[in-house]
Amino acid sequence: MALIKCPNCGGEISDKAEVCPKCSFVLKEPNKIICSECGAEVPEGATTCPNCGNPIVDTKPNDVQKVEVSKIAVPNIKIDKKVIIGLAVAAVLIIAIILGISSNKEKQYIENYKKVVNSMLSGGAEAEGVCNDIVKVWSNSINHKFDPETNQYTLKSDYQKYYAKNSGSATSSQRKYFNDDFNTSLALYFVDTDYNYSSIFIENNKKTVNDLMSKLSKVPKGFENTYAAIDSLYDEYLTFTEMALNPTGSLTSFSAAFHEVDNDFMSNYNKAKNFADNFNK
Repeated sequence: MALIKCPNCGGEISDKAEVCPKCSFVLKEPNKIICSECGAEVPEGATTCPNCGNPIVDTKPNDVQKVEVSKIAVPNIKIDKKVIIGLAVAAVLIIAIILGISSNKEKQYIENYKKVVNSMLSGGAEAEGVCNDIVKVWSNSINHKFDPETNQYTLKSDYQKYYAKNSGSATSSQRKYFNDDFNTSLALYFVDTDYNYSSIFIENNKKTVNDLMSKLSKVPKGFENTYAAIDSLYDEYLTFTEMALNPTGSLTSFSAAFHEVDNDFMSNYNKAKNFADNFNK
């Protein structure tokens, strides 16, 4: 408790005093009680409102209502051990099923991976053979060179039966035996039965490869590097087979592109094949 000066008389009084004991100056207005029913002011100490008779409940702001919490009865729940064991077994079975599904997906992925590696090698080998033939026919036709493998395409029909087995460069007088335009020679090659068989094989091979690559597009976790290798091989495979089925450009550009894609194809094949071989380890 501290002493303060009365604002009216200046005398020292308690800071808790409501009225100055020296000059009767009112320091604090008494708390007013208002009737909750009619709003009239109720004198201090009154038990009912003098205006409407409503009972007055004396509430003090510092009063805190005490709430007693009764004891809560916790039921004694008995858990059957058989239920616990059953739940544990069910959890183990679920985990085993999930792991089994994941394992089967990985096995299927590996199986398809090996299939597509072998399929692309078969298609690439067939495309390589066709491209080699195209280069030979094209080159021998332009350079007037006899070759038992290409004479049936590069020589004019009147001379084929006479020079079918000839080989080596033609003399200046023999050049007239060759087709005037290399496109004629290539056209004869493209309608040949052997080329037709090769083109059909390549087309069917592409369908198989495309189907397998579609299945491999859903890569299991941990197989990202293997897919990157097979995807690179797939790019070279598509380029290779397209060159065999639809050759374009000049002899020089086609030959250069053929040798480049041939080398790149084998390089990527070896990488993919290495992954396929390591699956078994």
